[in-house]
Amino acid sequence: MATRPRGLGALLLLPQFLAWTALSAAPALSAPRGASDPLTAPRVQVDLLSEWERPPAGREFHIALRFRIDPEWHIYWKNPGDSGREPRLKWAKAPGAEIGSISWPMPRRFELPPLANYGYEGEAILPIPVKIAAPGLRRLRLDLDWLVCRVECIPGKGSLEIRLPVMPEGQEVASLEHAERIRRALARVPAPPPAGVQARFSWDSDTLAVAITDGGTGAWARAERAEFFPDDGTLWLHGEEPDSSFSRAEASAEAPANGNRPQAPEAVRGVWVFHAPKDSGLEPWAFEVEAKPGARPSGLRGLGILAIFAFIGGLLLNLMPCVLPVLTLKALGFVAKAKAKPAELRAQGWAYTAGVTLSFLVLAGLLLALRAGGERLGWGFQLQSPAFVAALALLFFLLGLNLLGAFEIGTRLMGLAGAGGSGLGAKTESFLTGALATLAATPCTAPFMGAALGAAITRPAHEALLLFTSLGLGMAAPYLLLAHLPGAVKALPKPGLWMERLKQFFAFPLFATAAWLCWVLAALAGPTGVGALLAALVLAGYGVWIGRPLHGSAAKQESEARVFLKRSLALASLLGAFGLALAAGAGGPVSSGTVPGSGAQIHAGGPWSAWSAEETRTLLGAGKPVFVDFTAAWCLTCQVNKRLVLRQPHIEAAFARSGVELRVADWTASDPRITSELESLGRTGVPAYALYLPGGGRPRLLPEILTESLVLTALREIQKN
Repeated sequence: MATRPRGLGALLLLPQFLAWTALSAAPALSAPRGASDPLTAPRVQVDLLSEWERPPAGREFHIALRFRIDPEWHIYWKNPGDSGREPRLKWAKAPGAEIGSISWPMPRRFELPPLANYGYEGEAILPIPVKIAAPGLRRLRLDLDWLVCRVECIPGKGSLEIRLPVMPEGQEVASLEHAERIRRALARVPAPPPAGVQARFSWDSDTLAVAITDGGTGAWARAERAEFFPDDGTLWLHGEEPDSSFSRAEASAEAPANGNRPQAPEAVRGVWVFHAPKDSGLEPWAFEVEAKPGARPSGLRGLGILAIFAFIGGLLLNLMPCVLPVLTLKALGFVAKAKAKPAELRAQGWAYTAGVTLSFLVLAGLLLALRAGGERLGWGFQLQSPAFVAALALLFFLLGLNLLGAFEIGTRLMGLAGAGGSGLGAKTESFLTGALATLAATPCTAPFMGAALGAAITRPAHEALLLFTSLGLGMAAPYLLLAHLPGAVKALPKPGLWMERLKQFFAFPLFATAAWLCWVLAALAGPTGVGALLAALVLAGYGVWIGRPLHGSAAKQESEARVFLKRSLALASLLGAFGLALAAGAGGPVSSGTVPGSGAQIHAGGPWSAWSAEETRTLLGAGKPVFVDFTAAWCLTCQVNKRLVLRQPHIEAAFARSGVELRVADWTASDPRITSELESLGRTGVPAYALYLPGGGRPRLLPEILTESLVLTALREIQKN
């Protein structure tokens, strides 16, 4: 066996020793100092910089392209705008090196009428993340081309190479000359927005509107203006100055949509840049967002208009079939108190108003809190809960028994019906009546409510609560007005036997409501849930019967122990009834179509079939218009529109003649896909009626209350086009 001469191993290691000695020595003669040689071209000089003179191995750091641009000239951002081209890079292979993409700092807008561009002027530094696995001298080389413009444009291209002595961990050396420059550039790279900030967009064939809401984070509290830069250059016409609105709660921008785009995007990505006052000393900052479809931004003036819409919508809620019986009963209470002092009537009016308004605010607060936590919910969301539907049915059943006189003394439920005599006190009665009226109103969406509620859900919390307050005030307004007009109260018919008869008559609309809620429960929880609710109604009826006090001589013969036992049995029965009602929904809501008699089967049939977003896009692509009925079993307005208009044979025939495909989006049980589609339409609840037309553009929305003439007019317009 041959042996290696002594000292040969040391000679073999000598080149490696000399290389590491060179890397460790002062770099004055041969080692680079964190920059490439500059590339000089017309109107611009380009080089590569490194934040480390000797970067660490195995750890990410940044190099940067630096453009030094002549005054009045500029280069381009990743979306150049109406013209131009962003810098393009092609790296040579560098084994052991991972080189990322450019981290684009926030751009600025350059007006070149009738065009506009986005880019950089002066000194533009574009950071690029790099990671090199092992120590050693590394050469990073790239070919690049760019466009530098003023009014005229000059293309440029060339190659750059930066040499980096990569050191083991702990031996790295920062570049004092370039590290701070790159740090400032990285500070101008848009960051993700704080949790709670929400972005949305609205698109139609003419306009793209984008908005970002603060969500109470104070993310731009010190800014005085904001501007939006879309990532996609095909979304809007950049040369048109966006119509902007700015407040501490919301910033929005709206510009003409690019007519060459065939359909709306699924999301709009881009950068919101915020500018502080010049004397604040603060640099601009930016958030990179992905906006989802939502209600069109309305600005501060629009908020006032939405508040008026909400007030009118609340006013019209009083005419809805789910609210009118409760309010009629309360009016009967006013008749009974026609001789009361004006101050007392006014106090009751304000108590009722407080009950309505606070109940709306509680529902709104719960809805906003759940949505902030990631839930996709809309108006009437509680009626998608089987337990809530069952408990509400039981409550209306008990109120009906109350109006028939099944129980009067020793109970507190009578005040909820608004007819008086509960012993709770007039103001407490009125407050509870307002709360009950709000619960009864949630299955309904009155005209003007849809747009207001759709905007409310997408706006900052304080603005949303303002709109819900306006909705509650509108609903309470007729009763409050009556309370402040003593002459109107005195003009009402005098109390008499007719009041008792009318009160008893209104028990039957309440029973009808309870029966309807049983039908809704069938769509949510199936036969088992309905069976549990019916058992709860029987048990509640027994509790009312056993707890009913005796009168006259029979009452005198009852012992205190017997009275106590009866009341205990009545209380236990009522508690058991509500327990059974809650158990009716213990399994949770089911998806439409998964049980017999589910919402999909209730609402579909004939020319109507179940909606899906994918099928709708396919039909539109084939040139077929699509009409979608967004509905739910618990929505009374939906049922009225369906029976009186949409399911009429001559209306369905008119749809067929116009070549319109009919689809049903059943929202009886919670469905995030339908919730998302409603949000894209600027709605948060049902009913909603949308006519989708081929060729893109925003769907046409029909009013919440349909008439045959409205539908036929929309179909005639399709035939004309």
